[in-house]
Amino acid sequence: MTRLASQDPARRRELSQREAIFNVMQRLGGLIAGQVLHLDGPLQENSLRAALDVLQHRFPRLCANTVYGGFRFTRELPFIWRRAYFDLDGTGVIPLRVVSDAEPADLDDILQSELSTRVGGGRLPGMRVTLVQYRGGDTSDIVMVMNHAVADLPAQSRFANDLLRCLAGTLAADDDPPQPKLPPPLEDRYPLKPKPRDASYLGAIRLPQE
Repeated sequence: MTRLASQDPARRRELSQREAIFNVMQRLGGLIAGQVLHLDGPLQENSLRAALDVLQHRFPRLCANTVYGGFRFTRELPFIWRRAYFDLDGTGVIPLRVVSDAEPADLDDILQSELSTRVGGGRLPGMRVTLVQYRGGDTSDIVMVMNHAVADLPAQSRFANDLLRCLAGTLAADDDPPQPKLPPPLEDRYPLKPKPRDASYLGAIRLPQE
C-alpha cells in the first residue's frame, strides 16, 4: 500500500464518493474520458511537451497523483472502499506518446486502445496524451484521455482550450497562476438536484400532428 505523502489538507484530500466511483471504473479500464484535437499541419513532440508542461502548471488537478491508505465502509455496494486521496506532492509530468508515420485509418485503433487503458497509476497524473503524426505531415492529432475523477466535461473543455492556446503562443505559464490548493469535490461543484416527490414518469412526449 502506498504511503500517504502529504498531510497538508490544501495539498491532499480524500476522493469523494462520486470521484472514488469514477476512479475505480477507470482502473478497470472503463469510463475513461477522451478527446481528439485535429490540427492542420505538423506538430513536433517538443512543442507539445512544452505546452503540456504549461497546462499542468496551471491546474492543480493535473498536478495531483492518487495515493491510497486505509479503508472506509458504506451501506452501498461494494460496502468497503479502499481510501484514495489526491496528492500534489511528487507527481510526474503528463505522459506523452508519439505515433509517427500514421495513416488516417490508424486513429480509430489508437483511440480505442487509449480509452481502454487505465490512466495514471504510481505518481502519474490523471491525464495521458498521444501525438499522432500522419505520413506527409499535412495534419496532426492530439489524443487526450483523462480520469473522470480528475476531469469532468467543463474541465476537459478548459484543458483542450488552454492547450491549443499554449501551442498557438497566446498563453504562458504565468498568465494565470495556479490555485494553491485542490478544487472541491464533484458533489460540491455539481450537487444532485432533489427529485420532487409528486413527479410522475413521462414515457414519451406526444408531438403535434401536422
